[in-house]
Amino acid sequence: MSDKKLSELLNQQLSTNFYNLINEYRVNEVKQKIKDKEYYKYTLLSIAHDCGFQSKTSFNRVFKQKTGMSPSLYKESQHGSKNSKSINILK
Repeated sequence: MSDKKLSELLNQQLSTNFYNLINEYRVNEVKQKIKDKEYYKYTLLSIAHDCGFQSKTSFNRVFKQKTGMSPSLYKESQHGSKNSKSINILK
């Protein structure tokens, strides 16, 4: 299938383009890795690079566009912040 046909198919059937579709998959992969305990030790940027993002700027922009929040805020919402854990221990 030619790239033109594929682009037309994506536009007509999914109401999206190739780059939006790929970025949707990338963001979903980042979200899965953020939730995975095996990836706690990795920075958000290293996870983003592992999922195909080439720059921090594009990662942050696309992630926020797709989820409505920054990657760090999303990560905090999944794990809680270190500060809130400390406060909870003191209470």
